[in-house]
Amino acid sequence: SGYETCPGICHAYDTTRGDHILIPTGANLNYYNDETKEFEIADKRYKITSFIDVVNFRKSTEIVDMAVALLNTPYVWGGRSAFGIDCSGLTQLLYKIAGVKLPRDASEQVQEGTPVNFVSEAKPGDLAFFDNEEGNIIHVGILDGEGNIIHASGKVRKDTFDQQGIFNNRLGKYTHNLRVIKRIVE
Repeated sequence: SGYETCPGICHAYDTTRGDHILIPTGANLNYYNDETKEFEIADKRYKITSFIDVVNFRKSTEIVDMAVALLNTPYVWGGRSAFGIDCSGLTQLLYKIAGVKLPRDASEQVQEGTPVNFVSEAKPGDLAFFDNEEGNIIHVGILDGEGNIIHASGKVRKDTFDQQGIFNNRLGKYTHNLRVIKRIVE
């Protein structure tokens, strides 16, 4: 009765009827059998025909690589898959694939991990949190270690990041004010 987490968009078919389905990144594959590559959804058996096999997907650089793979995913408020995602859904999904459970919302995710004191000390995979004028955490993204942030704002995008916040090159201005950086995995 275990499950596997789909690390990419998996292609599968119904073993009885032959119907094909797509399984989004991060979906739990219930009753997954590693030998047969089969799992269940609502009492139907499915077999994976293509599967991105990620073993011990826990390194921060691998988390960033998966974030890059999700670039241009459409923004959908409350979304948590490659078919549509919001900012905290993106970070939750990336860490879920790495085997780390994060709460759903940015305001809850900021309670996790260890604070990073300076932007210059940030590493790939660290999460940056942003607040509004009232001081409420309203946005989160993942740092790539090269002065950029990958976040869901309009779509999953890569923007410039510094001690002030997110600088949107297309708009030519800062769009989010940095509150804190947190390290979730080493």
